[in-house]
Parts: sequence; structure tokens; C-alpha cells
Amino acid sequence: MRFLQLLPTIVAAFAAAAIIPARADAQPSAPPQFETMFYGILEFGTIGTLNATFGTRVNFPVKGLNLTDTSGNLVATLANPTADTGVIDNTGVFFPQAHPVIREAFKSSLAYIHLETDSETYSSLNGRFIVANISSPEGMSGDVTITFFGSI
Repeated sequence: MRFLQLLPTIVAAFAAAAIIPARADAQPSAPPQFETMFYGILEFGTIGTLNATFGTRVNFPVKGLNLTDTSGNLVATLANPTADTGVIDNTGVFFPQAHPVIREAFKSSLAYIHLETDSETYSSLNGRFIVANISSPEGMSGDVTITFFGSI
């Protein structure tokens, strides 16, 4: 009975494939290019770990953050100290679960690390694809550098 419910979908998919010919000259899109947008130092408190069967759970208090633009101008600071968590899996890959709220330096508007903002100055960030790179010393000790890159 389930097959009969799925049959129209299968027929439609085959019909679409037959109607829309594959183009021999189709090329993949060019990879996106990125530019450095902001960078800063995340200040951590004492980082706690707990070994588990799937890896290591990490608790990291975030005490401070100053984000600057590529000209060295202060753009934002950490709004409130917070604590976040993450997991280092058995292969050594770190999966953070972090939600720091930052405050824009020039007008006290709030922004989030995923860069949702109501600021007129930085409203163009809402429509950009942004990635971040976090570099840390060996063993997650000390402060880390965070750099944001935006699509050009």
C-alpha cells in the first residue's frame, strides 16, 4: 500500500528527468572566495573536561572577546561572560556548542556570533555567507584567536 502512495512521486521524478535534458556543457560553479572581515581573541577561564565513550566533553567559560576589523578598529566586545560546551570526538575533531552575545562598540547594539544584527552600519552582514576559523594553542590551553571570513 505504501508503494502505491509513493508511486506518483517516482513517476514524476522519472518524467522530469526525461523532459529536462542534461546539458553537455554544464559546468560546476566556481568555488566562493572569502575575505577577512573581523578577528579577535577569545579569553577563556579554566577549561574543564570529562572523558566519555564517544570522546571528551568540554566546558569552557568565555570571559572576554574584542573583535576588530582589518583596520584594527574595535567593532564589538563580549556582552556578558558566559560558559559554553563542546565535544572532542575520538578522532580529535572539536564540535563546539557556543552562543556568545557580542555588543557593538560604537552604539551598544547586540549582535550574535552568527552575525544577525539590527545595526545600520553592519546590516549588510545579514545577507553574507560567513565562516569562522578558531586557532588555539596545543591542548586547548590559553586564549584562542577567532577570525571571520565573508564571501566576496
